[in-house]
Amino acid sequence: MTNLILKTQIQFSAKIKGNHLHGLTNVQKEYLSSIGFGPLLNIKVDGSASRIGYYAVNNFDPERMVLTIERGEIPITRQLIHDMLGLPLGNVNINSLNFTPAQEKPVDLWFAQFNSENDIRPKGVQRAIKILKDVGLLFKVNFLVLIRNTLGQSKSMGTCDVSMLAKVLEDLDLSDIDWCSYVLECLKNTKHAWNPMNDTSYYVGPIILLTLVYLEHVSCDAVTIDRGRPAICFWDVETIRLHEEYEIRNGGLGTGDLQEPYIPQDDNAENVNSANGSVTSQNLRPKISLLIR
Repeated sequence: MTNLILKTQIQFSAKIKGNHLHGLTNVQKEYLSSIGFGPLLNIKVDGSASRIGYYAVNNFDPERMVLTIERGEIPITRQLIHDMLGLPLGNVNINSLNFTPAQEKPVDLWFAQFNSENDIRPKGVQRAIKILKDVGLLFKVNFLVLIRNTLGQSKSMGTCDVSMLAKVLEDLDLSDIDWCSYVLECLKNTKHAWNPMNDTSYYVGPIILLTLVYLEHVSCDAVTIDRGRPAICFWDVETIRLHEEYEIRNGGLGTGDLQEPYIPQDDNAENVNSANGSVTSQNLRPKISLLIR
């Protein structure tokens, strides 16, 4: 099996689109900020770099929860996931929510948003969200499905996992979910399930998280970016690919030095969408220095 096939398995599995929360109404934005998702309204990542993604997944140890590179190891914790993705550090495990069997009508209404089961993908759910103007049950369920399938895990070939719809609470409360522990669980489960030597085995886990962990900890002379938190608001696909190309041309992936963790400085920091979550940096506009020859 060629590396191209392996890269493709990563690239076209669960992938977050940077504009999937754009175009919301003010009421919807206020709701998301109130439950801790304000930072995600500013995300820039609109794709991934397949070779860094493959390297990060391949070198992630689900037993020890570390990403290993040549110069050391990077522990992956709930706090790191919060720093990378801006997800709320809630108190309720999403798998232990007291869902009650939903009435047929709400579930039927949700499925009626799509022309076929093949349309139930992150892009399709994104389109359904853009049509809605309020913060009713459909919006909350769409948001739940979208976040679970883009920052957590999806099904093979990019279709959405909608298993949670079997038990949807009529008054769905997303305010105190421990999303970071959920993503940790997804990391373990999806790495165990992935077989890189099988061309029918797709990695469907948190590829953006592992990519950002790598980028934030491995230094690269080609790219200078004003670092901030959450990291997903400061990296875009162009910058990620510059980082990837330079490393490959200059020693290979994983050979760079480990850089010190970013520590937000409160003195000159700017805060965006600070309701139950903020975007913090010395400068909100990244600078790119291209040194590739």
